[in-house]
Amino acid sequence: MSDDLFALTIMKLMEVANEDGFVSSDEIEIIKQAEVDVDSYTTVLKEALADGIIDEKEKTFLDELKSLIIERAETIATLDDVVSDDEKAMLSKLSEILAKHYK
Repeated sequence: MSDDLFALTIMKLMEVANEDGFVSSDEIEIIKQAEVDVDSYTTVLKEALADGIIDEKEKTFLDELKSLIIERAETIATLDDVVSDDEKAMLSKLSEILAKHYK
C-alpha cells in the first residue's frame, strides 16, 4: 500500500464530488472520513505485512475494515435523509477503489 494509492483514492473522491461544480458539506465530510479510515487501513496493512505474510486472521480484519470504510461513508451520506447523486457516485467510486486496489 503506497502513499500514492492513498492520495489517488482521495483525489478520485474529490473529482466525483466536484463533477457538478460544487462540493457540499456532506461530500466534504465523506472525504474527511474516508481519509481517516483509509489511513487506518493503510497502517493496519503495513503492520500485517511486517512479517511478509498476511494470515487469515489479518485478512479477515482487513476485509472488515474495508466494509467499515463503506459503512461510515454511507452513514455520513444518509445523515440528512437525502443521498444526492454525487454522494451515490462517491460511495460507488469508493467501493470500486477498495475492491480493486485495497487487497
